Amino acid sequence: MANFAAQGTVGVPFPVHIERGKIIEFAAATHSGNPAYRQEQPVVPPTFLTTQMFWQEWAGPGANPWHHVELDQRRGMHAEQEYVFHGPPPRAGTALTARSRIAEIYQKQGRRGGTLTFAVLVTEFRDAAGRLVAEARMTGVETASPPVETASPPVETVSLTGETVSPPGEAASPTAETASSPGETAGPSGEAAGPSGEAASSPGETAGPRGETAP
Repeated sequence: MANFAAQGTVGVPFPVHIERGKIIEFAAATHSGNPAYRQEQPVVPPTFLTTQMFWQEWAGPGANPWHHVELDQRRGMHAEQEYVFHGPPPRAGTALTARSRIAEIYQKQGRRGGTLTFAVLVTEFRDAAGRLVAEARMTGVETASPPVETASPPVETVSLTGETVSPPGEAASPTAETASSPGETAGPSGEAAGPSGEAASSPGETAGPRGETAP
C-alpha cells in the first residue's frame, strides 16, 4: 500500500553527462534515422533523458526517492512518462545536474481494479549555471486489487476436415456425410451405403449388388 507521507521527499542531486556516443546508440536502439542525432555535437532525442535511471543508480540509494512511496509492484505498473524542455534540448558535451522528488500521491476510482493510487516522480535537469533545462515526470499506479477478467464466450472452430469442433463440455455439431470405406458413402444417419449408394437397412445386414437388402 502506498505511503502518502512520502509526498515531498527529495533525493540527493546526481550528475548526468550527455555523451555523443550514447546519443548515437540511443537513436539506433529506437530505430531513428534522424541525422540530427549523428552530428558531431548531436542534440538529444526527446526521450533520451530516461537514461537518468543509470546515473541515479550509480549515485547511490539516496538519489532516487521512489522507494519511499512503497507501491506494491505485484499490483503496480508504469502509467505515464512525460518530458518537458524549457528551451532547446541539450547537446552532446553538456553536463547536467539532476534531482528527483515525489511531487504528488493521489487516488482515483478505477473501473475494474477498485481504488487506484498514483504517485508522480519529477526529475529536474539543470545546467552548470543552474538554469532549468528539462523535467521528466514519471507516474506509477497501484491497483487496490488485481483486475477481474471477464470470461469470453466459447467459440466454435472448424477443423481441416470441415468438421465443427465444439468447445470443451459441449456436444459436437452434426458433421457432413463421410465415406465408411473406400468406394462407399455414408447415409444421412451415418450408416454405410452399399456400392450402389443405397444404405444398409439395419445393423448386420448388407446391401446386395443392385442395392437390394440381403438377409
